[in-house]
Amino acid sequence: MRKRIYFVITAVVVSNLMGCATQFSESNINSLYIGMSSNVVREIFGVPSGFSSSVCGSATPSGAWICEKWKYETLSGTNEFTFSVKPEGKFLNSWNINR
Repeated sequence: MRKRIYFVITAVVVSNLMGCATQFSESNINSLYIGMSSNVVREIFGVPSGFSSSVCGSATPSGAWICEKWKYETLSGTNEFTFSVKPEGKFLNSWNINR
């Protein structure tokens, strides 16, 4: 009985991780562009496993701005997206994807 429980738990965990991995296909990664809406990113990659907000770009000529970072945990590592937060929405500024 105990072996079956471990097998089921392992199968569920692997299934969930594989689902995350397929979200990060070459096609999905190649569809990213600077300025993409966070809603579209969420449609493509799903709900992030974590996020944080902070002030970014304090050393840039245009000055500081509010940013939000999303993280997705996959078998290949952590994938991150950074969005600029504006009154009209959140827009993709940069991303770092492990392949």
